[in-house]
Amino acid sequence: AYMTGLERNAAVVRMASYAPLFANTDAWQWTPNLIWVDSLGVCRTPNYYVQQLFSCNRGDEVLPVTVDSKPSTESSGKLYVSSARDDAAGEVIVKLVNADGIPVECDVKLNGTTVAGNSARAIVLGGVDKNSVNSFLHPDTIAPVESTIPASSTAIHQTLPANSMTVLRLKVK
Repeated sequence: AYMTGLERNAAVVRMASYAPLFANTDAWQWTPNLIWVDSLGVCRTPNYYVQQLFSCNRGDEVLPVTVDSKPSTESSGKLYVSSARDDAAGEVIVKLVNADGIPVECDVKLNGTTVAGNSARAIVLGGVDKNSVNSFLHPDTIAPVESTIPASSTAIHQTLPANSMTVLRLKVK
């Protein structure tokens, strides 16, 4: 959620970092760490994947975005969003974070642009129990999952899993 704010304010935010980066399973001082190591392996945390998704889905220009969500009586409204245009790929990238403990239905409206085709790519991180963690025995408990979703020319309907981050990549005309 914090990183969507960084992206929306990219004109004034020059740098951000994540610390601590590495932790050895046999000698650590605190959590959370981004990457855990032992003598034989590496375990990426969900926070690693968040950093990776933001890094690999950067745009050239930040865009305004409108999201209509359908809050339920149980929802606390913890929905965070940012969007950008990727000139080289000819895509609009929308990042949505549902920090709520229940799924949220929303419509992402693309004002002033039109989706090319009738589908988009969705990359979802999370959607599992909020107490789930990655471990050396189960390193991909929480990892990004990519799929193709339907899209209309001006909007995308999406159900955001509880406690998740979703990246939508939409080819535009």
